[in-house]
Amino acid sequence: MTLWALVLVIFGLGLTVYSGNARLNDKFDGLEGQGTRRARASAAVTRFTLRLGVGMLLVGVALFALSILIHTVIAILTVVVIAAAVIGFFVLLGYVRRPRVR
Repeated sequence: MTLWALVLVIFGLGLTVYSGNARLNDKFDGLEGQGTRRARASAAVTRFTLRLGVGMLLVGVALFALSILIHTVIAILTVVVIAAAVIGFFVLLGYVRRPRVR
């Protein structure tokens, strides 16, 4: 899960930076009077890729956080199970070594 989170974050960040750069370039181009069909299509694709990049970035961060949470729970449960096994072993050892009543 962590590998997928890392891949999503990298690609999401790349798409976001690339699309944000393209949006700013279009904004500061100074061609306000030209609303051609090609310019509108380009703006729509750039908006889509920017939103897709932000979405991938958020999903990657969420997967990474979920992975941290899952591994923390697994580590806590592992410590609890090992502690229970050690305590159980010493309890059984105490029963075996206890002197018998006559």
